Amino acid sequence: MKIFVDSKRQLNYHPLVVYFILQPKDYDLHAKNIEKLNEYVGFTRGIFKYRAIARGNEYSHVLMADLAATINRFNVVLRLVDDKDGNYNYALGRMNFNQSPDLFELSLQKFVISACKQNVKNLNGQLTGYIGNSEESVENVSVVTEMIQGFNAAINVKTFKRGVWRQIVSPNEFKSIRGEALFSKSIRGGLFNEVGDVLCRSDFNYAHPSELDEDKEYLYQVLPDKKAKDVFDKLMRHYARFENVPSVEESDMYVQGTVDDSKSKALRADYGSRNKQGDGSNITIYIKKISTEKFRKSSRKEWGVEINISGTVIPVYMGSTAATMVYVGALLKRKMGTYLYRDIFNKRLPRMPRASWPEDLLWLQKLYGVLFYGSNDKFEEWYIKMRENFCHYIDVGKSRSTTIVKKCLADYPASIYNCTIQSKKDNTGIDNGRRTYYYFDIPAENIIVSSELEF
Repeated sequence: MKIFVDSKRQLNYHPLVVYFILQPKDYDLHAKNIEKLNEYVGFTRGIFKYRAIARGNEYSHVLMADLAATINRFNVVLRLVDDKDGNYNYALGRMNFNQSPDLFELSLQKFVISACKQNVKNLNGQLTGYIGNSEESVENVSVVTEMIQGFNAAINVKTFKRGVWRQIVSPNEFKSIRGEALFSKSIRGGLFNEVGDVLCRSDFNYAHPSELDEDKEYLYQVLPDKKAKDVFDKLMRHYARFENVPSVEESDMYVQGTVDDSKSKALRADYGSRNKQGDGSNITIYIKKISTEKFRKSSRKEWGVEINISGTVIPVYMGSTAATMVYVGALLKRKMGTYLYRDIFNKRLPRMPRASWPEDLLWLQKLYGVLFYGSNDKFEEWYIKMRENFCHYIDVGKSRSTTIVKKCLADYPASIYNCTIQSKKDNTGIDNGRRTYYYFDIPAENIIVSSELEF
């Protein structure tokens, strides 16, 4: 397995999808079989999915030459957990479909296990950065620790039996085999030696035919849909805590765009959301009520923004409470010359008259009242409910706002960075603990605010 460290953060692939990037001929031969791997817990390990993508004639012009050349040398890629410096990491491997089914299976297992170990290593590196006693630092330590436990559990999946790939590619041949070789050890017990080499055939025991019959139920076993979804969703909630994680469908488009420049529109937009390509001087953002006709079945006026890029006006409607609060709140704070701190959404409501509340909570209350109900009566109910799952609610809201802006500005990828929420940390937390804040990299005078929001 090769690890590519990407300081430019170019490819925002889904972090739990193993992609086979194949030549068209190989895609036609193997794509359906690769998808079948998703039926077996021995391969998914409860968290991974497998997808096949066909290469195009030309790599995306978005990519730096070194990354394009590296991907061209391999046919399997998995995005890893970011390292402690925030760089994207990709695991790359090369699977040989012409080798025996058993060796192919072992090679793929080696790749997945090595990727999980690297994820654990990167997560342990992140832990060292969460110092102090702020709520955010404690929260991050808890989330990262759970992620480490998840990947360690995936590494140590037990009772996995060999022969699944053979059964997938040659089911008739598989049924006729007598004494199929089975793994005699668990993953923990040493599928691979210390340097990661595949163990030779003599390292495995051959089962008696009667033993094979007893194990047949496992060999055909599929991971229960609900259990698989629960494990996958839990880990994805943790990922969403730190960054904008794409859906599997969005990720597929990014991978396709990587290896086919004619299909790279979505990839260019996603790249633009993280990489600054201008100072935003040609952009003006108006916070106002806009028509929802282009965004939902019913047409009415609701709060959103209009983005003017060199004279072209694009309406953007967030559609959800969380996305609207975070996006508009960060814009307003930029207009005021300050930042929207993430922890403003995670404070205990004081048991005192509202007039005596802290200034930041009063400001948030006024924002909510204007954006949604024209009054502040429902703010407390919303805020208390939101705090029950604060991390998920706010992080998904921020991610949703970015996804919507990328979609609306897909024809203007160089402007997306300036029109999406960016995040950084400072040391203003308790005991100099780290705090996340949201901001826009756009001149404050280029944000035009409706009079209702001038408070």
